[in-house]
Amino acid sequence: MSLKEEIAAERQRWTPLTFYQKFEHVVILVLTALIAIVVAFALWNLVLKILASIVSSGGFDPTDYSVFQALFGMIFTVIIALEFKRSLLVVAERRSSVVQVRTVVLIALLAIVRKLLILDLSVTNAQQLFALAAAILWGWSAFVYIPVLQSGWGSFVSIMQDSSPEIGEAPFYAALKKISRLNAGAAACACLSAAAQAVTLLQHH
Repeated sequence: MSLKEEIAAERQRWTPLTFYQKFEHVVILVLTALIAIVVAFALWNLVLKILASIVSSGGFDPTDYSVFQALFGMIFTVIIALEFKRSLLVVAERRSSVVQVRTVVLIALLAIVRKLLILDLSVTNAQQLFALAAAILWGWSAFVYIPVLQSGWGSFVSIMQDSSPEIGEAPFYAALKKISRLNAGAAACACLSAAAQAVTLLQHH
């Protein structure tokens, strides 16, 4: 598609929008531009830091755990910003509403993974580890696909993620069962985190 065709298509999408939708669209475009600038500067600083580490020290060893933590912590920061920018582009193309729960959860999970990568286990307490485990399990449960149940021919049909039908209610209940287990595990980790915090406070007193 040429540039003129893209501009014409954008004008066609812009015309039927309400005043608030146009305002929302402009805000999303401005935020996208700002995040693109942040990503570009973050990538530039990441390249400079890696090159400076290689040239200056001469002993740049990515297999060293502390170097690995710092390096991949910076890389995941750029990845999180890119994912956030991509979610805004989807909104700008009017494919979905502003609130995208799964995208927010995905960005949160990326932030948790970054936290785990840079975590120093020698100085990390138990309550923090249990809290991170609870957050991961709760986030994971948000990505479990629940088939849509439709009635027909005297029985229920489960519509799977690829839009293929499957006779019966088993996939629907299997998805609910998996979500229940993940939430139960997350709740257990949260309780263990609270218990560990309580024990620590009692020891200090």
